[in-house]
Amino acid sequence: MRNTLTTIALAVLLLIGTIFPRTNTVRAAGVPGDINLDNCVNQYDLNDFFPAMRTTYEARFDANNDSKIDVFDVAMIGGHFVGSCISDILPVKPHGVYQLKLDHGGITRTYTMFVPVNIFGNVPTNIPLVYNLHGGGSNGVEQMNLTFMNAVAGTQKFLAVYPDAVNGRWNDGRAASAAKNNNADDVGFIAAITAKLASQLSVNQLRVYVTGISNGGMMAYRIACENASAYAAVAPVSSGMPDEIVPSCSPTVPIALIAMQGDSDPYIPYTGGLVYPGNEGTVQATDTTIAYWVSHNACNPTPTATALPDSNTTDHSTATKYIYDTCGIDGDVNFYKIAGGGHTWPGGPQYRPVAEIGYTNLDFNASLTMWDFFKTHTR
Repeated sequence: MRNTLTTIALAVLLLIGTIFPRTNTVRAAGVPGDINLDNCVNQYDLNDFFPAMRTTYEARFDANNDSKIDVFDVAMIGGHFVGSCISDILPVKPHGVYQLKLDHGGITRTYTMFVPVNIFGNVPTNIPLVYNLHGGGSNGVEQMNLTFMNAVAGTQKFLAVYPDAVNGRWNDGRAASAAKNNNADDVGFIAAITAKLASQLSVNQLRVYVTGISNGGMMAYRIACENASAYAAVAPVSSGMPDEIVPSCSPTVPIALIAMQGDSDPYIPYTGGLVYPGNEGTVQATDTTIAYWVSHNACNPTPTATALPDSNTTDHSTATKYIYDTCGIDGDVNFYKIAGGGHTWPGGPQYRPVAEIGYTNLDFNASLTMWDFFKTHTR
């Protein structure tokens, strides 16, 4: 029962954790949401919290100080989840959400990681690892809440890691991005996390994957160009391949790719050109980018197209899946073109007004779809 309640709690946190504003207020008993008073807000606090909702009032469970114990306290915990403890070590058999750090390139970098319950048995197994990179101006926690990937990781048993970019910007190869994050070595940073987790946990380094949205998706393209041999597949979402990395993109091996892009994205133009708001560099046309990876991976250039069922008729969009087969070893290419889709994560929330980012397609779940693709590929 406790595990069931914990799963429900995580789902609630993902859905409403960003609705309620964060606060830096520290209560006398410790950080808000720190139910067990260990100076961290994590899975263990949720384990203690839900039984408390069925008992008498205790101030230590009242995260928002409203003299009640209810779902709003869960939201309050969500606002501080992972934000109150940053470490460079993990328990022997971790589970839950952790915010971690490592030094790379002379900078202390941070990342959030979700570890499914019971992923570590008596005999450690090789665990897949998925990096999920946030968009420009965002952070790892917001990306976690946007994509609902923890729900997939929890059932499919992989580590979901949400790194933080310097100044909220990934150095994806555009001069505009490099200027905003002090030309940070982000390709090396992601590789350094893998090395660290491999030393601490039983990570299968042949099953490491990268996805991301917008600036994070561009970073996934750069990683595929510069360090393909370290990853089994990449999945850029609502993104484009920066023109500035095209001349030097020369992956040493094929790398599987699954991309998802709306043809009405107001930030990343489907037909290529200036990235919104106009001073962020340029990207290739989406069809040109897909054609590049199809050629590099030695795939059949004629895809099999399948229209996805329009299961949600209120999302003002439809999706078509293009499969490029008979590729070289480990080089499959899948592309989801979303007619009417905006700058969004399919299956995720409408995180900003439609007038600003366009429509979110709800006919498929991007996180689950890419995992179904990832799990069939190894390096």
